[in-house]
Amino acid sequence: MINSNPFSFAKASDYSDEEINKLWIDISDNFVEAVIEPTLRKSKFILGGKGTGKTHLLRHYSYNATKLRNSNLTGLAIVNQHQSLGVFLRANALDASRFISLNDIDTSKWQQLFGVHLELKLAEDLLSILIDIEKTTPNVKFNNHDFIKLLSTYVLNEDEFSSLIDLNSVKNWIHQQLKAIDNAINAYAFTKSLDIIPPFSLGTFSIKIKNAIDIWHPSFKNIPLLYLIDEIENFYTESQQEIINTLIRYSSGSVTFRISGRLYALKTYSTIGKGEENREDVEFKKTYLDDILQEVSNYKDFAYSFVKERLVYEKIIDSNDFNLSNCFEKVNKNNHYEQFIDYLNFKSEKDLMFINNFIETLKEIPNIIEPNDVEELLNILTNDFSIILKKHNILRFAKEYKSNESYLVTANKIKNDCTLFIKDPRDPSIKSYRDSYSSWRKDLIAQLNKESSKPMIYAGLDTFIEMSSGNPRNLLSILGASYDLARFKNIDFINGEPLSIEDQSKAVLDSARFIFEQDSNFGRPSDLARDAVKNICKLLRVARFALNIPEVSPLLISFSDEELTKQSKETLQSALNYSFIFEIKNGRPNRNNLKINRKFSLNPMISPIYGLPISKRGDIGLPSNVVNAIFDFNRFKEFETLLKNYTTKWNQPFTKDESSLAHSDLFNF
Repeated sequence: MINSNPFSFAKASDYSDEEINKLWIDISDNFVEAVIEPTLRKSKFILGGKGTGKTHLLRHYSYNATKLRNSNLTGLAIVNQHQSLGVFLRANALDASRFISLNDIDTSKWQQLFGVHLELKLAEDLLSILIDIEKTTPNVKFNNHDFIKLLSTYVLNEDEFSSLIDLNSVKNWIHQQLKAIDNAINAYAFTKSLDIIPPFSLGTFSIKIKNAIDIWHPSFKNIPLLYLIDEIENFYTESQQEIINTLIRYSSGSVTFRISGRLYALKTYSTIGKGEENREDVEFKKTYLDDILQEVSNYKDFAYSFVKERLVYEKIIDSNDFNLSNCFEKVNKNNHYEQFIDYLNFKSEKDLMFINNFIETLKEIPNIIEPNDVEELLNILTNDFSIILKKHNILRFAKEYKSNESYLVTANKIKNDCTLFIKDPRDPSIKSYRDSYSSWRKDLIAQLNKESSKPMIYAGLDTFIEMSSGNPRNLLSILGASYDLARFKNIDFINGEPLSIEDQSKAVLDSARFIFEQDSNFGRPSDLARDAVKNICKLLRVARFALNIPEVSPLLISFSDEELTKQSKETLQSALNYSFIFEIKNGRPNRNNLKINRKFSLNPMISPIYGLPISKRGDIGLPSNVVNAIFDFNRFKEFETLLKNYTTKWNQPFTKDESSLAHSDLFNF
């Protein structure tokens, strides 16, 4: 194995344009165009969680990256072929914290200066592109004279600007203005006076420069100018984001912005001076990358290509024909998980915890299950069946038990179905049993896994891809942790034996803890969101490891938000903003009225910390008092009491009379 980890993730902003192109994999045909929408005559915010590829998308669409993909073409030919001119700018290049006013008197000045500085930075990068186009397109006449003449009408010192002779001199002029602003900011630290006159009015230079470009060469008249601004959250204050909103308001259909940011990035839609707000779908459009990526039908194919491309780039494998899935040992599902259950290494079937717990649960209710029938009932459900079928039969009994039917009759029906299932799983007469086993087997295996001394197993490349939820960075995190662990143990799982399920699971757990506990620290809002999500995880864990599991693969919750406290709503939004949870857009119909409850999924990347599933199946409906106890830190103490109630409910399915229970601590998960 090579020493450097091919899956280590650096910020996309740290990659060169060449690396952006080399490592780029299209998710689907025209995916980039569908997100960027270059011909859209309004600006667009592209929002997404960390690692969803926002920076990659913007940089991939920039002129500089496009040029490297078309090195045989002239600059003008590239623009004509691409039918847009993309100017990429990282928001943190402005060092926006320098423009925060220290008093209320100069707030407007600092805001205006920040706006002018932003326009100059955009224009500087644009001029670099125009210079490159002119340089790489010989034998074509560009009208520098009229370009400068028209541009001079947008600045205060028109005569001085008119004396400029070419594009390089225009770029030098821009550089001088930027330097003057830097000097004024530095002097302010000593003089407490902001002594500078901006060279133009806000919203004129970077927007109207498109008119000059159209004169510079007629090819540009039908070419949209796209300002690609990355990481808008680095414009820290509302006043700074008002500048962006104002430029969006000033921009014409041929000059628009594509602005990326985290889910929590946008602080305001107001224009300068707390002016009129920009309206979604009127002045701007919003796209959420997380939603798009989670719904991409061929994300699995993309993920395979994405990973292989990195291995080829690092010269670890020779070609994309390499079978990547063979690098990871998989859980063998054959013969009812016989091999995997052997791996779990139970000493004796008599010592199986789930058997003993079931016996104790039955003994709790002597007025329902005759004590003398407990052993017979257990034998009917478990004798001569494999361990996972024993467990499935007990679950079936918990779900099919009816007070108006003999429990021994119910148990014998389950036994007969199980016997037929073993003989012929496709027997149409046992469809219900077959479907039940197919639905619950992963949860049952997880319960057995927990009962053993082995770590909770998360293994196989397809598992990692599903866990990543459409986020390439999440996938890299898991693979990177796997590679580091293998390298430490001197295992070459790429070109040698596959990585064991146990080593994979250790790597997955390390990755989950990094994502949840270290990579998402943004102060009090993220801390409160993390605590709330821990409550969700505790609830889902109780559900998954209960005797009567309430839902298949419990990873979802649903509820009405009408009675949530203000704090609950804020923490819920923070949990969404930091991608701890995802909202399922279609919601869940409320059984008691015609309204749609909101539905949320835990981010599967967090699942390994709590032994939870990664697939999204059934959702657990929650009343408002439970939801407030989960999300409102003022009510966290109530949550523990409510959780105990759920523990009892899901582990004693044979009676609702809690006062009749002889034990209350059988199932402490």
